[in-house]
Amino acid sequence: MASRVQLVQVLITHERKVLLGRWKTGDFTGRLTGLLGSWKSRENGCGWQGSAVQHALELCGLQLDSRRLQPRALFSFIEKDGEDMIHDCDEIELIYEAETHELAKISSHESERISLSWHPWDRLPFRRMPADDEYWYPRVLGLGEYLRGSFTFDGPALLDHELTQVGEEELGSAIMEMEVK
Repeated sequence: MASRVQLVQVLITHERKVLLGRWKTGDFTGRLTGLLGSWKSRENGCGWQGSAVQHALELCGLQLDSRRLQPRALFSFIEKDGEDMIHDCDEIELIYEAETHELAKISSHESERISLSWHPWDRLPFRRMPADDEYWYPRVLGLGEYLRGSFTFDGPALLDHELTQVGEEELGSAIMEMEVK
């Protein structure tokens, strides 16, 4: 099994809409996600907050205030790629409520890797998103829940999932524990 990958995904929201990006390159080519990128807690020294800020700046042009990042979920993914290859990763889901004055920076930014668009929470295009998203986006965005969970994929097909609502403190402790591993 390959080493465990750590990902951070920022969902920038404003007035019940979420900013999604259609990937032009990479594993998610053609699909919509939040602002997604990797982080290595031991190697870069900036942790998940610094990685989230860095990826948001790179992908949408917005300099996030890390104090306003709200951890909302921690997921484990097992991705089978054929019979032999297994990818194992953890992903922290963060909410960032953009202020009105920040929106111009987002709308004027274009990236070679991602094309951005706003989507109402109650009309998300799940058919163009990874299969796990329809299970947790409504709960995190619409209901404001804090979640822990796991998803198992074979290629793009979701084979199994488990989600549990947790308290804010429990989620924070799990993220801190993951950072020191």
